[in-house]
Amino acid sequence: MAKTSYAYSIQSDFPNRKVDSSRLWQEIQNSVITVALDGISVSGDNCEVTFKADVPASEKTVLDGLIAAHSGEPLPQPAFDADGTPIMVLKDRQPDGVPVVAQAPRDGSEWVIGTHNFCDPCSWFGDSVRVSIETLTDSGDGLTFTSVHENWIDVVSGRTHNDDIWVQVQQMLNPSDPHGYQVVVQVDGVTKTMREPFEASGGDYEVIWEDGKVVFFTSQSGKTVTASYSYENGSTFYVRPMPGKVLLIEDAECDTSSDVVMTDTISYASWYFDGTEMVKGMEATFKKAGQIMVEARGAYASYTAKGASAEEKQISDLQEFRRKSRGMKCDRQAAPFNYATAKKLRSEYMQEVRVKTKHDRPLQGEHVTMTFYCLEKDEV
Repeated sequence: MAKTSYAYSIQSDFPNRKVDSSRLWQEIQNSVITVALDGISVSGDNCEVTFKADVPASEKTVLDGLIAAHSGEPLPQPAFDADGTPIMVLKDRQPDGVPVVAQAPRDGSEWVIGTHNFCDPCSWFGDSVRVSIETLTDSGDGLTFTSVHENWIDVVSGRTHNDDIWVQVQQMLNPSDPHGYQVVVQVDGVTKTMREPFEASGGDYEVIWEDGKVVFFTSQSGKTVTASYSYENGSTFYVRPMPGKVLLIEDAECDTSSDVVMTDTISYASWYFDGTEMVKGMEATFKKAGQIMVEARGAYASYTAKGASAEEKQISDLQEFRRKSRGMKCDRQAAPFNYATAKKLRSEYMQEVRVKTKHDRPLQGEHVTMTFYCLEKDEV
């Protein structure tokens, strides 16, 4: 998808005739604009804001409003190590280097962050693109209607750990467009009801997420069927603090099903804003499965697939299995990564961790996720 840039005059468009790229980036990121920001460049009187795709007209109006209200005042700057790397770990140590240990209750609240499934693009909500009121095409039977995009984002059937939380996060951070990745289907302007996942009755239609199709239970021939939905646009999962918070990643683990085939390199990287754009800090890449196990501190015993009936486990097609079963198809195993120090991400410095497949290819098999065990605290 082609990138799109929008140019503004610093003297004419910005109220104080100055720009702070860090603050502007944060303002755009926290706005209702849904298209991913790619970069902000400032040269002379020109400020160019680049997105990863075209910005809808309504969101371009929001961008213009942000520019018109931008103060240009700088955000607080992070502390840096001697080599210039932003500090993202706790470093409370004695003069001899031994960590300080004290008995004290934990300050903050726990947050277990489970990534989307790197085998399942329909769970990749992080870079998803929102489509509003697309007219679907009747496949010819009046029952099946097709969109122009595949891999609709599914946050209603448990494809992602705590998917309800990510719905709430989207709605909280985007009060003007709180779509929560939900599918809205209308027939001649009347909103219809989706059948509840895994149920055998009820509702007006079901969604074939991977194919981007809506299947009705009674004919809608001759009627106009529209859908609003989000679709997959990249494999990146973002671990970032909420506004005004600090997120401490204390531990992590990788959970894989026994049928997984590694079809792409996995990247795990820290990112921060350098005043102009988001830049990559430390990165670890895993080109082979063995590299993951070398870094992990052992592995837990594998556990038998649970929750699916013997009949359901016989379903060979994973797409069909995911629609029909609440259980696991294959045995799984987890490998823990125990950190000696907590990785500290501060919202005011726009620090985050990104996990993705290098070429945005899904891994083959049923299930691959990362789980981050975090502590969330107020920014001080």
